[in-house]
Amino acid sequence: MPTPQRLPIVNSDDGVWGDIIRQYLEKEHFNDDTDNPINGGHQKITIQPGTASAGTAPLKFTSGTLLTTPEAGAVEFNTDTLYLTQTTGTTRKKIAAYDDTSGATGDIYYRNSSGYFTRLGAGSTGDMLTISGGLPSWSSSIANTSIITIKDTNFTLQDDGNTTKQLKFELSSISASTTRTLTAPDANTTIVGTDVTQTLTNKTLTSPRIGTSLLDTNGNTMVSFTPTASAVVYLDIKNQAGGGAGTGPFLSPVGPNASHAIYIQAKGNNNTTSYIALGNSGYHAFKVMNTVTAGGNLLAVLPANAGGTPALTSAYSYSADANVGLDLQTKGTGVVQANGVEVATISGTQTFTNKTLTAPVVDGAAVMPQGTTITKYNTADQVTNYERLTEYWSANVYFIETSSGGTGIKRDIKINSGGQYLQLSATSTTKLTTFASSSLAGAKGIDVTGSFQASSSTQTALAVSPTIAQSATAGYTALLVNPTESATGSGTKLLADFQVGGTSKTRIDNTGSYYISSAASNGLTFYNTADETTNYEKVSIRYNSNVAEIGGYVAGTGVHRDLRIGINNSTYNPTNLYSYAQFSVSSTRIALRWATSASGLKMVSVGGGTDSLASASTIQNVLAIEPTVNQSGTAGYTGLLINPTETATGSGTKLLIDAQVGGVSKFSVDNTGVVTMAAVGTGAGSVVTVDGTQTLTNKTLTSPKIGTLYDNNGAIWLSVTPTAS
Repeated sequence: MPTPQRLPIVNSDDGVWGDIIRQYLEKEHFNDDTDNPINGGHQKITIQPGTASAGTAPLKFTSGTLLTTPEAGAVEFNTDTLYLTQTTGTTRKKIAAYDDTSGATGDIYYRNSSGYFTRLGAGSTGDMLTISGGLPSWSSSIANTSIITIKDTNFTLQDDGNTTKQLKFELSSISASTTRTLTAPDANTTIVGTDVTQTLTNKTLTSPRIGTSLLDTNGNTMVSFTPTASAVVYLDIKNQAGGGAGTGPFLSPVGPNASHAIYIQAKGNNNTTSYIALGNSGYHAFKVMNTVTAGGNLLAVLPANAGGTPALTSAYSYSADANVGLDLQTKGTGVVQANGVEVATISGTQTFTNKTLTAPVVDGAAVMPQGTTITKYNTADQVTNYERLTEYWSANVYFIETSSGGTGIKRDIKINSGGQYLQLSATSTTKLTTFASSSLAGAKGIDVTGSFQASSSTQTALAVSPTIAQSATAGYTALLVNPTESATGSGTKLLADFQVGGTSKTRIDNTGSYYISSAASNGLTFYNTADETTNYEKVSIRYNSNVAEIGGYVAGTGVHRDLRIGINNSTYNPTNLYSYAQFSVSSTRIALRWATSASGLKMVSVGGGTDSLASASTIQNVLAIEPTVNQSGTAGYTGLLINPTETATGSGTKLLIDAQVGGVSKFSVDNTGVVTMAAVGTGAGSVVTVDGTQTLTNKTLTSPKIGTLYDNNGAIWLSVTPTAS
């Protein structure tokens, strides 16, 4: 008879109870017939269908507290959320679900801020899915802040009345990695084509290219153009405001040179020699060439700027003649005049009145009497808007100075010798400039020499002592040393070298390094007092008997001040040291101070890095504390004091001492005084531990608590059975 698949029935299944229960349990429980702690767990679960009646759901979870530490494969239910913990990373995941009491085909769901599914109903035909306020939504148009990219082959505009009328964009001619922008004007308009006949109204053409001519409205040629390859000289047409007498438009040449002419040329066989040329005052203002052959001499008219004089000249002829004169011819005995006055000639005998001689040659010595002032003008205007150089005596001092008036500019004075010069300026930010260029060994740009022979007071070879009266954000530099090193040699390069008798006492090289002579007994000294002789406080960096020192010193009524050496940290205070060693004459002679939250901090590390003890004999000490103690009376001393102040501590180990070998602790004392040792000795004088196996000799045990006594062989000698109370 087969074993029934049910629970055994009391008083009915005698003798087969075990078989029925075994078969019943093994249907969904694991069993390997060994003493195994995993036996009895579910290996498969079959859930029967529920009913509509309350309390008959096939599977029902009761809300409970989540595991403190997620466990792989765990299914948990808390409040309104079902969780499943994954194996990878052992991360607890929330199982999302949506409400199916509403909705329709095409709906989509998204995660809300609480981690639940929220329904988004299907949009209308043609709607686009966009993001608004961080949430998805449907939109019938692209919002003004949206940016979309569409391939030109996928984008076509078509007429809404006739779909066969279409417009496409072709972008293949744009350079790679380049974005071009089409900007629409603020008006209704029509696109202009490159090969379409169209009329343009109110358009500005910037640098248009014209083939051969401009036509009038009838299509007739109005202006013809003959292009020249690589042309750099061209016409500029400029209109003019106003309509008064003397006004009119301008037709001017433009080119790379300071001067260019403009030519009006005739048509015909002689067009290469028959023309009118217009130029400027640096070339020819007006030139007529017609009655002579090509390469002949011609006559030109030169105008002049305000203050200048126009000229009638033959200097711009095309002939090969080296010298071309200008013959002003008169009729009969007439003379050439200027402003109604006869013009002087080389051979004529005439008296000059109020004349200016330019570059005259004086034969013999020129003597200027007392009170003479020599004036040299840099401008044609010598009265109102002038620039001039003046030399004169005044109060037994000889002056050489520049001055100006009106719109004139104050000019520099330069004293030059073979390219080496001294320049004074009234307008430049640099008032005195010297230039010295030399390849001579030992050359000096400026050398202040002489002999000081005073018997009292202080004599100064070079003084920089301006009066500073600045304001706002102004600043100043009393002495600027700023060479430009285009190329340097292998020799010493110093920005400053302070010597006595040719021996350097202190110097600064071109890297900013500062050097002090070994003869400087005070080295580099910083005073804390105005008195630097009698009652002072100072810090010196120096050599003392071949020992480098950084120390504080006092004299007279000066007070011994502490000395700190350390670093700062802007996190705490950008202007003060936050980690330092402090030397003091107080009760604490050397203090180490730090403030940091860095993990693994070592305030003092002795022998860190690659340091090692490598002696082949004797004992080497890493840290020795061996003062000479010579006290008296009630004095005492502590060789090593460890006394932290615990304002607040973390949950980690807190040790006063931790003696390690290779990172393994051998002996430690925590902040409660508990001593921990990795091992204890068994010889005389060894420390006894609570759980060590050691032999005690000559010890008195006061009120020991004994459970069992053993003999020397480890056998029980006496067993004590205590009775409570």
